[in-house]
Amino acid sequence: MDSGQNQLIPLLNKILELPFNFKLRLGMMNPINLPNIEELIDIYKHPKMYKFLHIPIQSASNKILNDMKRGYTIEKVEIILSKFKKEIPNLAFATDIITGYPTETEEDHQKTVELIKKYKPDILNLSKFSKHKGTSADKLKDLQKKILNQRNQEIMRVHRKTALENKNKYLNNTITVFVNKKNNNGCESRDENYNIILINTKENILGKSLQVKITTIGPHHMIGETKKNLEIIELI
Repeated sequence: MDSGQNQLIPLLNKILELPFNFKLRLGMMNPINLPNIEELIDIYKHPKMYKFLHIPIQSASNKILNDMKRGYTIEKVEIILSKFKKEIPNLAFATDIITGYPTETEEDHQKTVELIKKYKPDILNLSKFSKHKGTSADKLKDLQKKILNQRNQEIMRVHRKTALENKNKYLNNTITVFVNKKNNNGCESRDENYNIILINTKENILGKSLQVKITTIGPHHMIGETKKNLEIIELI
């Protein structure tokens, strides 16, 4: 922030203007600090931007968001997600959820479950509520451990199902990836949506941008195979 103005958009524009081959991923953004949504969407359409949006929701219940003192409503979050998904249909979406806040009812929990079904996050960082000394929640009575575990398991079960559904469109298709890491069985790469694609190969492809055919999908990563004659292409 500078003079009360959000400087994220000008900063991103300056980075994207750099005359180098690279891909830029924007990290987690709190809904209350987001700049102009339309301007941000235009930034995301730039070929150097990963089509990856990380918005922590925490809960789909306004009552719980208020109890957590988050400073935003679920309606604000849905406006952000709806606009992004309309303009960038293949956008990968990540979020954070806290399950089992002491004042959370079953109705509150189900609102979060329904939101996950609706927006199908590709990545879900799920945390069970835990108290921290000095916070307003420190004096609240914890939910029963059984209820906490059940709600946590239901959210994760729904997430795995919807995240896998997101990957169906990639199966048996050829996509462009950038290889950014070696692992024990080959390499790890990312597509333009920052999805993880594992490649089982002994070829020296680290740092390369190439095309792979997706042969296996999972909720959190995919497996691709290269053509016999690797087709190396420009990153941008």
